[in-house]
Amino acid sequence: MSTLNCPTCQNSIKENWKYCRFCGTKLERVEQPPKVEEVHLEESEAPAVEEKPKAKLPEFDRGLYYRVLASRGKRRQLNEKKKQLLDEVNSLLEQVKSGLVSRDYALPKIQELKKEVQSLNEEAKTFSNLPEELPIETLIDQIESAREKFAKLQDLKGRSEISKETLREAKQQYLDNIELLMDQKSVVDGHLRNWLHDLKNELKTLRKDIEMLYIKRETGEIIEEEYTKRKKALADKINEVEQIIKAVEIMIQN
Repeated sequence: MSTLNCPTCQNSIKENWKYCRFCGTKLERVEQPPKVEEVHLEESEAPAVEEKPKAKLPEFDRGLYYRVLASRGKRRQLNEKKKQLLDEVNSLLEQVKSGLVSRDYALPKIQELKKEVQSLNEEAKTFSNLPEELPIETLIDQIESAREKFAKLQDLKGRSEISKETLREAKQQYLDNIELLMDQKSVVDGHLRNWLHDLKNELKTLRKDIEMLYIKRETGEIIEEEYTKRKKALADKINEVEQIIKAVEIMIQN
């Protein structure tokens, strides 16, 4: 699978990703490889299938998922702000070069902008202890990879270099692996749907909190300064939860 670069953070991304797993930027939809459900073994080739034990997954960690997904939104904002600052630096340098502004005027502003960039870089380091990929994303990649390899096996049919029996066994191994991975994803999807329900309830509660905050200001229970501060904190939290809800919905659809 070939790799591309995220338009926001410039990290390497895969063609089948619907969003960047580093900063959360939504990506253009790319044509997916054939689904394994559309490819079947011929009846005469299909061996008897034995019941296989399902692999046990680690307990679903909502806290980890929340922190990782929230960090992507913040990383995206940091990258966008950093790009804006660097564009301003380059613009000032061009203006100095063309004689539109003096060096003495531009240099202090450039130094100030570079300090802001450095501050953003330091803030970005606070996310370095978080994993880049979540367990569900690793599963999705494994499923896509197994499907691609299975599709390639279909092209080997009739080749003299490989016997029908060997090809049949190889196909069944991939089918078994895909089935196991899909079972695992189904379990995680169940956890994600439950979490999504709770996230949407949390969002409703946060929106009501803002309405109650407005009432408290109007009745004089809190002063304007306190109202503005608390409203901003709630608005930031609402934006964060909304972004996480979108990301979780995409994961379930994958």
